[in-house]
Amino acid sequence: MNNPHARLVDTILVAADYAARRYGLPDDLRAAIGALKTDYLVRRGLSMDTIAGDFKFSLGDDLATIEGEYHERISGAMADYMDSSRSITAFKNEFRRIVNDGFNYTAVAGWVDGGANGPMSDDLQAWVNGQIDREVEFVADLFAQLRDLRRDPEKTDEDRGSFIDARADGYAGALIGIYNYAKMEAQKNQNGQWVLGNTEEHCGTCADLDGQIHPVQWFLDHGYIPGQRGSQTLDCGGWHCDCSIINPETGEQLVP
Repeated sequence: MNNPHARLVDTILVAADYAARRYGLPDDLRAAIGALKTDYLVRRGLSMDTIAGDFKFSLGDDLATIEGEYHERISGAMADYMDSSRSITAFKNEFRRIVNDGFNYTAVAGWVDGGANGPMSDDLQAWVNGQIDREVEFVADLFAQLRDLRRDPEKTDEDRGSFIDARADGYAGALIGIYNYAKMEAQKNQNGQWVLGNTEEHCGTCADLDGQIHPVQWFLDHGYIPGQRGSQTLDCGGWHCDCSIINPETGEQLVP
């Protein structure tokens, strides 16, 4: 979604829906939020089937719930394309909406779980928007692969299912980096200590960071985000990173 206004409204609705679920808002207020979402989506010209898919996340208190639902929606979009004769453009647009929803829900969850009050900061929202753009940059390549897989007579349903599961695993795995960044942004003014995870081997960056104590903002400024897959600053790329950041005084885990 490249329309800044539409993206802003989507983000507001995502945050409102999360707050309604998270804090148990009164039924009449939750109903009003639901009606607003439906009205807005209708005005965007989306079908009722799409509306049922949008904002589907039933957020709990843990990231695993969001990851599971995101995985389901991502894999569902790819599987639907494989079984459909509809235009590839419709599915690419749906995929972009799923990424937008998933990344924003995840960022809001990290922001709230980090103890922040109020809406996400402008800096955090700008960063999330950039991550969304980066994630969907190669969506055309993904659906070109799906198209070729669908047309290949030598590929079985099992082959296609394995491809979809593997891609969905990769996409869902990206959420931990979004969550951790948002949680760090909410705690950026307090000190944090990098602690190695339980992986058998550690990359040079993580090994060097082990035990270092800095304001959380310092880790953000240097791009040191535990578990951020595709990281350009961690030698391991964050793909199997199990490191964390703790409060050096209390030992409380700050991230993830």
